[in-house]
Amino acid sequence: MHRRRAISLLGLLAGGTALEFSGVLAGCNEPERATGILTKEDIQLLDQVGEALLPATPGVPGAAAARVGDYIQAIVTDCFHKQDQVFFLKGMTQLREAILQKTGGTFDKLQNDERKAVVLFLDEQAGTYKPAKPGDAPQHYYAVMKGLIITGYFTSEAGTTKALRYEAVPGKFRGDIPFKPGDKAFA
Repeated sequence: MHRRRAISLLGLLAGGTALEFSGVLAGCNEPERATGILTKEDIQLLDQVGEALLPATPGVPGAAAARVGDYIQAIVTDCFHKQDQVFFLKGMTQLREAILQKTGGTFDKLQNDERKAVVLFLDEQAGTYKPAKPGDAPQHYYAVMKGLIITGYFTSEAGTTKALRYEAVPGKFRGDIPFKPGDKAFA
């Protein structure tokens, strides 16, 4: 009589384990992301502006390789409040208008030196920006974009491991590490 009870309990235990295991495996599927608020063209433009800010050098990938546009898409879509999203989208329009005003064309058609000139022009505008009235944006749109580009780059794998001095397991604390001019900063 005890054998039947033991076998039925083992059957319940095996069935419960199988259900639990299938639940764990179902959690391994990546949930579908909501479509972002930026277009593919917006993401491409942000990658190009990022590459003008943080260009690739020998042995170090640039911002485009780090896919900063995708990072910005995720942050703006998932983390920004609605009014901040509207501000960012208006900033994308203003960015295109500023590029057109400065160069007479689009950013993707420009040479590297022209792209750098546009970035310097936008930096200058952002540096001298002051809200005209109390309801205006507290920051220039380009200052927000530049901050997101830099954060996206230096938190990416490419930026952390290639542009910075990266130690996966840093070990004990060493307060006196020799640092020569030109050395990479620590990640």
